[in-house]
Amino acid sequence: MRRRGGSATDRQGARGAASGVRYGWGWVAVLLAALAPLAALSLFASPQTDDFCYGAIVRHDGLAGIWRHYENWSGRLVASALIPLPTIVSDLLGADLFDVYGCFAASFLLGFAILCYWAIGALLPERTNPSRLFLALALFIAMVANAPTTRHLVFWMPGAFTYAFPSLVMLWLFGLLYRALEQRTWISRGQFSALVPLLLLTSLCTELSGPIAIWMLVSSLYGRRRSGFEHTAAVHHVVLIAAALIGTAIVYLAPGNLVRASTHGGGSDLPSALFWGTMYVPAFLVLYLTRPGVVGWLLLLALAGVDHDAVPPDRHSARALIGIAVSTLLGGCWVSCVAGYYAQGGRLPARALNLLFLLSVLCLSFALKAYCARSMTRLSNAAPGFLTLTRLRVSGVALLLLSPAVLGAVWQLPQAPQFRREARAQLLAISATSMPIASVQQLETTPQLLFNNRLSPDGTEWPNRCLARYLGKQAVVPIP
Repeated sequence: MRRRGGSATDRQGARGAASGVRYGWGWVAVLLAALAPLAALSLFASPQTDDFCYGAIVRHDGLAGIWRHYENWSGRLVASALIPLPTIVSDLLGADLFDVYGCFAASFLLGFAILCYWAIGALLPERTNPSRLFLALALFIAMVANAPTTRHLVFWMPGAFTYAFPSLVMLWLFGLLYRALEQRTWISRGQFSALVPLLLLTSLCTELSGPIAIWMLVSSLYGRRRSGFEHTAAVHHVVLIAAALIGTAIVYLAPGNLVRASTHGGGSDLPSALFWGTMYVPAFLVLYLTRPGVVGWLLLLALAGVDHDAVPPDRHSARALIGIAVSTLLGGCWVSCVAGYYAQGGRLPARALNLLFLLSVLCLSFALKAYCARSMTRLSNAAPGFLTLTRLRVSGVALLLLSPAVLGAVWQLPQAPQFRREARAQLLAISATSMPIASVQQLETTPQLLFNNRLSPDGTEWPNRCLARYLGKQAVVPIP
């Protein structure tokens, strides 16, 4: 295939102009220092509310309790089985629940870091360390530290297992499909074999992951057909779609979903859901993709995209690549927002928006990379003279440092040890009392990245009831 990317002189000039856009270990150290408080904060993550409710289910009834939960409340079988893992591990090892919980939170942070490092390899395969590590850290900050709710993404296991775990699989799937389209190949046999059970499992975590995966795969197959691929891998696409469909059907057909839906007023109105779900998509994109860290990341990626030395794709290939990225971004958001309004009569909760946000950032990154690779000469020549590479790089890093969770972690990390002591003392006080109704001190130190579920005064709210079930009490009430 003949590839067009401007004259040799233009390409050489573009490379030469951007050859200084390399990032040494000093740049890496800046981002590592910014992330250090957030990483340290993960070790102080503590169980609360749903952690105790799901832990009580497994402690008292085992897997049979998970199945009854499926029949009576939620179709999210896999998420329901994974949420009590910290309790299970703690009981099996005889370890402190809070220490185990912090390790789970740190593991999710590490998982996103590994994914970001892999994604940079897919986005900019010519990059090597330390530049690749720097860009991976920048992507990590854009995703994790700018998410709609970082606490539910990595520090609270019910949110992490329900939405973050499927997000990791969805992002990996999109990266594989995009790279296969870009390189005019297909995923390896091992990757395909891993994706089939992973898509089934992630589709059983939440109502959103299955439809998003199906949309993504349909977009990939359409893009390969439009690009004239000799081997479209249609059979593999159909198998992956079937795995996602099976998981989606199990979730949506759960008897407990009717019970759960009855607790949300205003749902089951399809015309209203179509209208308001469609209207919310642009609002969501503007609200979250304009956060400082996201803008900073996209600026750094644009510089790297203009800079890369690979032969740019021809116009038809570039359109196909941008098409699958934009289609996945808009289609995934639209399907999810409509489903949210139909099921709940309102927009999705922030923890569910985490999945859409992560997917949107990655899709926009791949689309921007394809555009910059095709238009690198024009972009290099169009930049005003005062926008030097150094100024642009510093601006991008500065915007990353303004990410909400980066700033929040700096202020909240000093509170974390005291919060952990108070949370552990509260749990021990409830378990130590012989009274059926336990009275305990309310937590006084409440860093927002780690906690937002205070006990209600009358003992009837969800945080109180979950603690009571977990520790075998009739009720838990805070001391006035």
